Order: sequence, then structure tokens, then C-alpha cells
Amino acid sequence: MTVTKTNGTVVPVQATNSPGNTSISALTQTLVNMINATPALQGSDGVAAEDFINYDSNVPPAAQFNLRALGAGWGAAQLQASFSGSSPIVFQPAGTQRLDQNQSDLEPRDHLYLTAGVASLPLTLAFNTTTQAEGYHELTAVVYEGSDVRTQKRIAQDVRIQNTSLAATFTTLLGDTNTALEATLQFSVVANTNNISKIELFSTGGSQGSVLNQSNATFSVAGTNLGLGLHPFYALVTANSGRQYRTDTKWIRLVGQDAPFPVSLGVPPPRLTWPAAAGRSYDILSTTNLANALQPSATITPSNSAAQWTDTNAAAPRRFYRVRTAD
Repeated sequence: MTVTKTNGTVVPVQATNSPGNTSISALTQTLVNMINATPALQGSDGVAAEDFINYDSNVPPAAQFNLRALGAGWGAAQLQASFSGSSPIVFQPAGTQRLDQNQSDLEPRDHLYLTAGVASLPLTLAFNTTTQAEGYHELTAVVYEGSDVRTQKRIAQDVRIQNTSLAATFTTLLGDTNTALEATLQFSVVANTNNISKIELFSTGGSQGSVLNQSNATFSVAGTNLGLGLHPFYALVTANSGRQYRTDTKWIRLVGQDAPFPVSLGVPPPRLTWPAAAGRSYDILSTTNLANALQPSATITPSNSAAQWTDTNAAAPRRFYRVRTAD
């Protein structure tokens, strides 16, 4: 059998019956096995031999199988195959054939899309803010269009509700856009009134802690309790009256080990700055001679992403520095 792929590559497959074996079905089965084992025919541009049937009881005996293109569609069916062999073997159909016998399934066709609905649908929706906590909320509108039940578009908008004087400030004490996974994040919540029954901190997974009957609170959250990735943090303050205030949401990404980072040097005095992961410890090493090993000068743990260290003991006219993540 000779296969001519659609890119012009010619792949021959040959089978010979073993000495003393004159069975046409055995010889055809050998050819089928070799077609399906030829590496050049195993890809999406190849073929598969299948549906083998033997007719040894016929006179003359015969065998049959189907040859199928492994690719889908009209293009894949344009590869060609031809069979040849020594007499008295006869092949049907004779000559070079394309694999397009099921032509009605392979021909290109058009797709018709139906949609339902108006081109523009202006709406006004009422939102009763008195049933919600004071403070920050995200409102999301989801629009569905008529071509498919799963076809939708969403748009979000942040709003702040203020029906009473209740309010609170939410501050990150340790943590920034990127914070070390091993760090313990710290947050401060201060209400604007003393009549507070509960302050609760929320993040991924729900509540991260609460305090009762205090107008201010400091929360500590171990990064390892949350895992790598982006996490939201917000506080919910409940007054003695039952009214609540929700603070704004702070997003903090917990990161793994540092990649190489640049260090900037300013003078005088020598001041090092570099992009850091908040809560991660960094060692500063220095030496006056590169022939000597760098010695530890300090270890700092920045509370935000802008790390800075000033060498107040630099008396030598020349000094070399290196910053690394602490062990």
C-alpha cells in the first residue's frame, strides 16, 4: 500500500506472506497490522486500517478492511491510497483512491445562528441600602443575551453606603501588594465610636478572627494559613445598636521565594533600596575588598514592598554590598 499525504509525503507499507503460507486473509491481516504500526501514519494526517473481515470460504478466497483518515473533515479526506501486489492478487477498488467515500458527511456546510432579544434594553433597578451594612460594597450586574443560555456579560461597580454616622478605618500594618507567604500579616481596625459590640476580620475562607466590646482591634494572620495567591481582606464592625460597617477591601498577594531582584545604592550615607516581599527577612552583607568574603551587616524585615536600609557605620572610602533573602 502507498499513501500520499495531503502535504505530498509518500509513505509505503509492504507485507509479504511467510514461506508456505498462501492464505490471503493472513497476508491481508499482516498488512493491516503494519499499517497501524507505521509511525508516519499515526498522526492526524495519517490513516487507520480497521473492520477486518476474512472470506477464506469464498471461491476465490478474499479479505476486506476499511481505511480511515485519522484527521477530520474534507481536507483530511484528500489524502490518497493505492494498492498493488503480485499476481494473482486482485484489488478492489483499483487505482489511487481518496478517502472520501462518506462525502456527504465531509463536505463543508454553513452554520445558522439564531438570537432572540432586543438590541438595547435599558433598565433601572431599585436597591434598598438600609438593609445593608454601612461602608463599601461591590454591585454586579449580569446581562444575558439570546444566542445561548451561557452567553453573558458582567460589570461591577464599587459603592459606599452611608446612612448613619458609623464608620471605621482599616489599615495594613504589615503587608503590601506582594507579601511573603511565611510572614504574619497585621491589620488595624478603629471604629469612630465606642459603642461597638464586635469587630471581625474576613479573608479567603471566611472569618480570620474577632474581638468583642472594643472600638479598635489589631489582627494577625499567618500567611501559611491562606496559601499562595491573591487574597481579599476586610473588616465588619458591629455597633451595639446592631448596625454594621464594612470597610474597604484590601487585596494582598502571598508569594513564594524571591526571584533575583535589583538593588539601588544612594549616597551619602550609603542607602540600599530594593523591591521586597513584605514580611520577608533580608540579609545585608558588605566588604571593603572583594578579595575578602562579604560579612553580614544587618537583617531587616520590611513591612511593605519598598525595602530600605541605611549604613550608618560606613567609614571606609569604598564598600561593596549584597542583599539576599535570609535563611
